[in-house]
Amino acid sequence: LENVLYHTLKICPKIINRSLFLSPGPFVSRIYASTDSHEVDPLRCSPEELNENKEHLWQSCEEAVQSILESQRSFPPELLAVFSSWQEKVTMWDRPDLGSQMVSACLFLRFLCPAILSPGLFHISPEHPNPLAARALTLVAKVLQNLANFTRFGEKEGYMAFMNGFLEQYWDGMSIFLQTVTDPDSEVSPVGYEGSIDLAYELATLHYMLCGIFKGVHQQTKDQLEPLPTILKALAEGLPVPECITQDQ
Repeated sequence: LENVLYHTLKICPKIINRSLFLSPGPFVSRIYASTDSHEVDPLRCSPEELNENKEHLWQSCEEAVQSILESQRSFPPELLAVFSSWQEKVTMWDRPDLGSQMVSACLFLRFLCPAILSPGLFHISPEHPNPLAARALTLVAKVLQNLANFTRFGEKEGYMAFMNGFLEQYWDGMSIFLQTVTDPDSEVSPVGYEGSIDLAYELATLHYMLCGIFKGVHQQTKDQLEPLPTILKALAEGLPVPECITQDQ
C-alpha cells in the first residue's frame, strides 16, 4: 500500500512547480550573486576560512528554511486539498505518520531540493551556477533534505555535523509546517495561478501514470482502493464508468 502512495508523488511536482508558492528564486539569486564561500569540508578549504564558511552556510540555510516555513500562510488551496486527503486516508489505515512523510517527500525530495540543486531545470535561473554558487546550493540542499527527513548528519558526512544543532532548532517548526499543510481546516490565504492548464492533457497524464502504478499492485490492495481500479479500467477500455459508481458520488 505504501508503494502505491509513494508512486503518486510523481504527479505532484508539476502542480507544485506551477503554483510557485515555495519558489526558492530570491534565495537562489542571492547565492548566485554572492562571493561568500560556503565550503565546510576541511579537505576543500583552509583552517582560516572554515569558521567563516560555517557561518555563511548556517545563515543561508536559515534564509531558505524561514522562507519555506512562512509560505504556509499562502499555501495553494489545491495542494492543501490533496495533502489533507492523503492524511485522511492514511489515518483511516492506522498510519497517520505516513501522511507527513509523503508530503515531506513530495515537497522537498521531489521539488525543493532538486530545484535548489538545478535552478535552470526549474526555470528559476537562466544560467548555470558558477562553481562557488553550485557548491553552496549543494550544501544547503543537503541540510534541507536532512531537515525534511528529521535526520542528523552522521559519520559519513562528519564535516556537516556542526549543522545538527541547526536541524534540531528547526525540527519543531518543520513538524508544525507539515501538520499545517495536511490539515483541511488550516487557515491559509488563497493564492491563484495566473496561467492556463490543458486539463484534458493533465487528466490523460494522470490516468496513464495511475494505470502504470496499478500494474504492479497486489489484488488485495486494488480491492482496498476501489472504485479507483474500476474507473481506470473503464477509461482505458473506452467504456463508461459503471452507474453504480457515478451514482454514489
